[in-house]
Amino acid sequence: MSGCKKRAADAAAAADATIAAFGDSKRPRTSSRPTFLFCKPNQQVVEVLSRIGRVVTFTDFKTWPNSMPNNIKKLQAAAINASTEGPVVLVGSSFGCRIVAGLLKQRGAAWRNCAVMVSYPLYGDNARSDRVAALREVNADAALLFHSGSRDEYLDRRGWRGQDVPTGRAALEAVVSCNATYSIVDGVGHSSCGSRRAKDQLQAAIEKLLRDDDAAPAAAPSATDREAERAARLRFFEPRGAAAPAAAPAPATAPPMAPAAPAPPPSIKEMKETIRKAGLATADLLERPHVEERYKKALARLAKVVDLTV
Repeated sequence: MSGCKKRAADAAAAADATIAAFGDSKRPRTSSRPTFLFCKPNQQVVEVLSRIGRVVTFTDFKTWPNSMPNNIKKLQAAAINASTEGPVVLVGSSFGCRIVAGLLKQRGAAWRNCAVMVSYPLYGDNARSDRVAALREVNADAALLFHSGSRDEYLDRRGWRGQDVPTGRAALEAVVSCNATYSIVDGVGHSSCGSRRAKDQLQAAIEKLLRDDDAAPAAAPSATDREAERAARLRFFEPRGAAAPAAAPAPATAPPMAPAAPAPPPSIKEMKETIRKAGLATADLLERPHVEERYKKALARLAKVVDLTV
């Protein structure tokens, strides 16, 4: 084995070991500032990212046609090593965007389900479709921010063999299937962060991406959680195992209160309305053992609870 191939094999083996050791471990956030893992870094974007959080760079990749699987694996290992303060935010520039997109095909505890793509090179020097496929295979619920110049030559291939293809932002929108936002800098090409205006625009877009990611809605309750909630509602109809706690004694100076008259049992109409308010059905009662003989008593108890909580 040649020295170059041996080094590549050793790097892949080290990445495999890091990934295997990490497993499914969680990475709780311990810092209010995010950590960015920047693939194929450049100084202009690093300057912007440093205003927002901590920056870790990733340069251990190859641009050979068959090297992408190893690039993605090494980026995954780098994300694990960089996530000591919480899941990292993946950032790619030019070719690095393609590696980031490859990693976002899967979920991981070491990186957030969002990424920043600076000058994504959608159109290359040939007709290969892997650049398009990388974007289409990203998680459907991932959030991507694309920052590019309106004259980016890698988003405009109208002159390539006379092909009539979309350009600029429209080129990205035609292939992206996940949740994406766009920051397009007017009048610039592939180097989209050369001016102060472009840097400020990128910073504002990244900050919004992170706010939206932090405010993402919670996942819907699972079937187990829904069944537990339903069982908790049905407990109103079960026998009371212990007496209710006694009320606090009245102050010594207060006169004794006369006992309240017993409330009449609820009518059938009131019972049906009570069941409806609680989100239950008559079947929820009848399927429980020994319910029918204490039907009115249980419903009277439930009516009191519903009146206090709705």
